[in-house]
Amino acid sequence: MNVNLTVEAVRSLPRKPDLAVWSESSVSSVAVNLDGTYYPPKNSLVPGVQKGGVPVLFGGIVVIDMDKQEFWNAAVLASKDGAVLDTYGKMHPVPFAESIPFYELAPVRLFFRNVVGIWNPWVLGTRHTVFRVPLAAGGTLSFGVPICFEDAFADLCRQYLLRGADMLVNITNDSWSKTWSSEIQHFQVARFRAVENRRVLVRSTNGGLSAVVGPWGEIRTRMPFFERAWRDVDFPIYKEASLTPYTRFGDWLPRGLIALVLIALILNVLPKKKRPSVLDDLLLSRWRI
Repeated sequence: MNVNLTVEAVRSLPRKPDLAVWSESSVSSVAVNLDGTYYPPKNSLVPGVQKGGVPVLFGGIVVIDMDKQEFWNAAVLASKDGAVLDTYGKMHPVPFAESIPFYELAPVRLFFRNVVGIWNPWVLGTRHTVFRVPLAAGGTLSFGVPICFEDAFADLCRQYLLRGADMLVNITNDSWSKTWSSEIQHFQVARFRAVENRRVLVRSTNGGLSAVVGPWGEIRTRMPFFERAWRDVDFPIYKEASLTPYTRFGDWLPRGLIALVLIALILNVLPKKKRPSVLDDLLLSRWRI
């Protein structure tokens, strides 16, 4: 479906877009190896991307170790020829769904496999990948790709900007909820990432709220819920924008306030040296007289 939508969009537009963005989990029948090759080598994805003729960012699977069944929930950037340019493995998993504490222990592993039905949780990514694609107007677009609810974690998202990204692209799979309320809640949380970093945020979802958010939180465009559709969007890239205080320093303010509160609590419970009252001072003075 994503290939057909991309081909339809490219043929309908007066010019080719610089990038096509698909959602998380948009490619599940084809995986990518760490060396940039596809598994299986012969597949329908590469001819589909070539048919569209534009670079594609998609959510898929990266194979870490096939024998051990270790995989990333990943974002993959493919060139217009279908070659893998770079990958990013999700670093902040959903607890007890994508990552299970103590899963390396046999009793825990057997419980989740036999009772819960979770066979192999995802392996966590290890780096904040900054993807880059050339622009038809000249220059290069750099962007980070927080996957799904990673866009709720401000410190994780600002790391992309510190590493040279011009914007954020969030790919999400919210199809599980089937309700507007959860889609809107997730979107509103993601919207803050654009404001606090003063950068454009693009969201591509398979069932959530796909939209482009400007650096002041304004919604430049949005797509309808639960509909098969594509949208061509032009927006400015703030390459020369200075980093915001939050992007530069992160959560120093709340952490500093927490430290002050802890210090105050510790000082409050420490034994205090008793000091004589004013009345005691007066009585002592009279006695001495």
